[in-house]
Amino acid sequence: MNGEERTQTDGKTGEGVTEIDTGCLNLDKKVRQWLKWDQNETTRQEIHTLVQQKDVEELRKRLENRLTFGTAGLRAPMGAGYSRMNDLTIIQSTQGFLRYLESCFDTLKEKGVVIGYDHRINSKRFAHLAACICLHAGVPVYLFSQIVPTPFVAFGVLKYKCAGGIMITPSHNPRGDNGYKVYWDNGSQIIPPHDTGIASCIDANLEPWTTSWDTSIVTTSPLCQDPFNAVHTDYYQAIQKHCRDRKSVV
Repeated sequence: MNGEERTQTDGKTGEGVTEIDTGCLNLDKKVRQWLKWDQNETTRQEIHTLVQQKDVEELRKRLENRLTFGTAGLRAPMGAGYSRMNDLTIIQSTQGFLRYLESCFDTLKEKGVVIGYDHRINSKRFAHLAACICLHAGVPVYLFSQIVPTPFVAFGVLKYKCAGGIMITPSHNPRGDNGYKVYWDNGSQIIPPHDTGIASCIDANLEPWTTSWDTSIVTTSPLCQDPFNAVHTDYYQAIQKHCRDRKSVV
């Protein structure tokens, strides 16, 4: 019976698990994998609902293809599935980015990373997930405490001599989208071959690590600092040097 969902008991954990029958074994595997890895109840319910509605076409769109990581990072509508921006795809992307940074910088735990976010729905949540993954790995994080313009992250990477940076924003994309921009130690967005290197590391680290959902470390770790005031002051002082009408820059 295509598109059916039945609940049974997992003998090991005692938790309810879902038996899926979409009529496609590979898609069934993707659905079960998503429900195993995703701990966000909202996006889990999205997938449950699609199964209950027997919407196989939408399940294929959400789960059979992953977002492609490129020089612009990631941009997509928010929602459940590997082709959307959500908690799980943020976790997977950050795990991969962290592993790539580790392979490029022996001093990553000294350099750290800068993480910022814009005003979009879920941007702060995504930034905190990215930060917690780095912090649990012992990497210092300069996490902005409020929404910031994208250049603040690039500027922060240079100011603190970090290995890289992450900005949660879809730039000019439509309402409902979000994005994940990545910066290198020179303060610029990544260029080849870093994009393919990061993409390969993401593919090798898809399953969430044990601590990847634990964002409480953001408020407790001494490795997490708020750079907002310092970057705000220094950034505007720096750009004044290049302005003809300096009085217009506040």
